[in-house]
Formats: sequence, structure tokens, C-alpha cells
Amino acid sequence: MALSRKGGDLSTDLIFPAGATHDMLNEPLGPYRLTLAELAALPISKERRALRLDIRRLESALWTVDVEKHGLVRITPEDDLAQPINHLMPGVYIREMHLFAGLLVVGKRHAQQHFNIVSKGRATVTTEMGTQVITGPCQFMGNAGTKRALWVHEDMVWTTIHRTDATTLEQAEAELMIAEPLIELRRAA
Repeated sequence: MALSRKGGDLSTDLIFPAGATHDMLNEPLGPYRLTLAELAALPISKERRALRLDIRRLESALWTVDVEKHGLVRITPEDDLAQPINHLMPGVYIREMHLFAGLLVVGKRHAQQHFNIVSKGRATVTTEMGTQVITGPCQFMGNAGTKRALWVHEDMVWTTIHRTDATTLEQAEAELMIAEPLIELRRAA
């Protein structure tokens, strides 16, 4: 799910807090593969749990809030702008996303470790580990259980490379992504 403001900027301190940093490019690797139950059972700090919940809330808001009345455009997975370039070959699934400046994106949760290549562009990226500005070209490993929120500053090409024995894109997606229901958003009292 993605959100964009035509001709505008989507900066926000809600999910991209000023001063919150993390070195995603040198993050230690965790378990190779996780289920949603295993992810939930991992012992993590209150700060990580709060960021995890903030990213999930943002994702839910992208789907449920009336964004059009604020001059925003909702880009659904069916939209042409959201279509990745997929490559599936024996043992490997490669997913290339072209993201334009001004886009706010919450990605799917990855079930296993994966390789990331940012060919070009710049974005503020938040995971439950923290926030970092990623500038391409760069490459890094992503952990199982990772879910990212991106605020794209410059047009970006982000490619993920996954190990899989799937023979169809549908099988690869089911194997490599952790399905999560949207969470209920509550109004502040």
C-alpha cells in the first residue's frame, strides 16, 4: 500500500521521528526464516515493539482513512504504479520496485532473510529497529520479519532477492511474505 501527495511532500514525525537513527546497512542477521507466531514470540524492547506497532498503524491508516479529502492519492497493489518487475527462476525470486519521489509506502513483512539492492534514489526508511536515510547505490541483507515504511525523497529502484523453490509468483509470495491482518485504529480520547 502506498500514498502520495500530488506535487507535495509527505514528511511526518509520526513514523519518521526526527533524530531516530539505525544503521540498516550493517544490521546483524537474526533467524533465517520466521512465521508470524515466531516473530511475535521474539523478545524485543519496548521501543522496538512500539515502532513495530506504529508501522502497522500507518499501514492500516493507508487502507482505511479518507486520504482523498486531504489531497492524497491512494495507490493500491492493483494500480499500475505499484506493479513490481518480477523474475522467478529455479531457486531465486527477484522483485524490483520503481518508487517515485513523494511516495509513502509500507511494504509486506518478509518471512526470511533476503538481499536488498537500492540501485538509485533516496528514502527515509523505518523498521522496528529504527529509522535511516538510505541512498542508492547500496546493498544490504534484510532480516526475516522485516517490515519497512518508506518515505521516498528521490525516485528509487529497490530490488529484493529471495531464495525459493516456488515455481509461480503466487507460490513465491505466499512462501516469502508473512500475511498480517490490518489492525483496528482507535480514535484518541
